[in-house]
Amino acid sequence: MVLDYDLNNRESFLDKLKPYANRLEILVNEICYPNCQKRLEHYEQQSKMQLEYDVRSTFPCPNTLTKRAFKECMARPAFLSTEKIGAYIDRGFVNFKIGGRGMPEDFVKDSYLYFLVREEHREFIRKKHKNRLYTDSKT
Repeated sequence: MVLDYDLNNRESFLDKLKPYANRLEILVNEICYPNCQKRLEHYEQQSKMQLEYDVRSTFPCPNTLTKRAFKECMARPAFLSTEKIGAYIDRGFVNFKIGGRGMPEDFVKDSYLYFLVREEHREFIRKKHKNRLYTDSKT
């Protein structure tokens, strides 16, 4: 079960969930806006689209006009920085989910680099990826 990202930082609620912590997934980089009224509807549509392999299906989200950037995501209240994640692990929360696989490539790349690559190696990986894309496009 994935925890509602609006609850990521509600300490009293997380304390109540401690007995179930190892069964929950915490979404660390939610791309939707806090307290979005259309979130459930949007997730249901996304699930249906994936189950039925219908990539043409669209959802009339009021936030689709806003270009999504990972830096913006980092400023949201539900975002869990790599520094914060350790404290969650200490409390028994050990399953974390990186969201946004359907987002633009730059968002996905920035998310993966942030959460999966040590800070001192991110620029190296970014350059390797960029060089690979450039080399692949020439062949």
